Amino acid sequence: MNKQTKAVFLDISGVLYDGEHIIPGAPEAIIGLRKMQLPLRFVTNTASQSSDQILLKLRTLGFQLSHSELITAPSAAKQYIIKKGLRPFCLIHPNLKCEFKDIDQSQA
Repeated sequence: MNKQTKAVFLDISGVLYDGEHIIPGAPEAIIGLRKMQLPLRFVTNTASQSSDQILLKLRTLGFQLSHSELITAPSAAKQYIIKKGLRPFCLIHPNLKCEFKDIDQSQA
């Protein structure tokens, strides 16, 4: 990496793990990036698991990350909804209902 690198975004599925198997070298790569003190964000477009479920899977596989380092498509959508003050009718996977329980869906 060069001095212009300010942060690193890592896709999760297929980059850190494949199914239930860790991609060889992924844990070591994370350790190396952390030693460089670069901000890391772990991203996924998975829309059928909550952030807590994804975080638990990553931690179970041995990856150490905080909730604030995880960015999912549903969490990005929720942030957008809040920022814009929207009241959508959320058609979401049942696993995501807990993440959207505080979104006002009345008079969508």
